[in-house]
Amino acid sequence: NMLHMVSAFATEARVVLGQDKVDKKSNEITAIPLLLDLFDVKGHIVTIDAMGCQYAIANKIIAKNGDYIFALKGNQGSLVADVELLFAKPPTKTIIVTDSDCDKGHGRLETRICSVITDVAWLQAEHENWQTIQSIIKIESTREMLDGGDIKKTSHESRYYISSLKNPTPKELLCAIRSHWGIENTL
Repeated sequence: NMLHMVSAFATEARVVLGQDKVDKKSNEITAIPLLLDLFDVKGHIVTIDAMGCQYAIANKIIAKNGDYIFALKGNQGSLVADVELLFAKPPTKTIIVTDSDCDKGHGRLETRICSVITDVAWLQAEHENWQTIQSIIKIESTREMLDGGDIKKTSHESRYYISSLKNPTPKELLCAIRSHWGIENTL
């Protein structure tokens, strides 16, 4: 019998602020709001993986004067498809701001390109429950596995996110999202 937990983790302090066991008859979607009730998120960015990408959770974070970055996957149906479409075929005059970073270590070289669109009126019009979305994010990662300096294997991945941040810089977003990825390694 597996124990499922939802954790609130302060990435800068590298400390678990709180945890809640997910009830057998429930899931993370009901546990996350209960955990949010315990914290003052004002002025902070809450990052949540795709399982917690729910408009009610977004609304709760905004009501508590925080901001969010949520990962998108197939569980959001047309929302993820529309975000992908906005990046693949942006309307004329759409401004896409990008930045990149890379790091080398553990036998690999990883490059990440972060692209941000803040003109999301069309997306809000299509998804009336998601009026809190202020920006959408695409991160393209290329990972090269190295063997003595030679590239042994290359993989590519694109991930999409929604955020309540109004004018985030790609660098700020890369930092917040990478900090979220580090939670699993830290825990």
